[in-house]
Amino acid sequence: MTTHKKSAVKAILFDKDGTLIDFNGTWHELYKSLALEVAGGDERRADYLLEIGGYDSASHSFIAGSELAAGTTPGIVRLWLPDANEQEFAFWRARLDRAFIEEGPVAAVPVAGLHETIDTLFAAGIKLAVVTNDLEQSAENTLVRFGIRDKFVAVLGYDSVTNPKPHAEPVHKFCREAGLTPDQVLVIGDNSHDIEMARNAGAGYAVGVLTGTGTHEVLSENSDAVLGSIADLPAWLGIE
Repeated sequence: MTTHKKSAVKAILFDKDGTLIDFNGTWHELYKSLALEVAGGDERRADYLLEIGGYDSASHSFIAGSELAAGTTPGIVRLWLPDANEQEFAFWRARLDRAFIEEGPVAAVPVAGLHETIDTLFAAGIKLAVVTNDLEQSAENTLVRFGIRDKFVAVLGYDSVTNPKPHAEPVHKFCREAGLTPDQVLVIGDNSHDIEMARNAGAGYAVGVLTGTGTHEVLSENSDAVLGSIADLPAWLGIE
């Protein structure tokens, strides 16, 4: 765990799904629709695709670390269509990407206290950014829809880097562009791959939140803290 002082935090990198937005409330219906489309209208096949993607029908929630909870578009297409040729793969990747860019932001449900939290952190002079395994444009559109894009200095999607989360590259790219060192950065997210990215990059802090698919038991294994939501972050950092 880190030994850095909280006052050394100069930037916060937020995960998007499950951290800034409610995961199940945002993605369940869209994933269900896309699975049915990929399955050619076969509902049983669509249910199977959701299941292997990480949807637990018993709890009506997504499993932490699963492809649908934490993966990228290429990963979802490879999982759902393992025998797709190059042309088919490109078609479905483009189709899912388009849905995530156009439909995802429209369906996005903000977590409680989102605006107040972002305003507080921004007013404290901390640089804010989003690092997501969704597309950069999808995240951009979501922030614009919520009216908070101007509070963020950067938005990085899986398509913004060669190696997305849990690789260290997103943190290192942000630091180069922001003129900071990794130890000045706090990473916050709802999945273990957010925490792993922080550790791989040498980030100052790795913080988990319980508004997404991750559990306290899993997140606490390698994080500096597990908070109920991002609304608890200002107080944890000692910001009024």
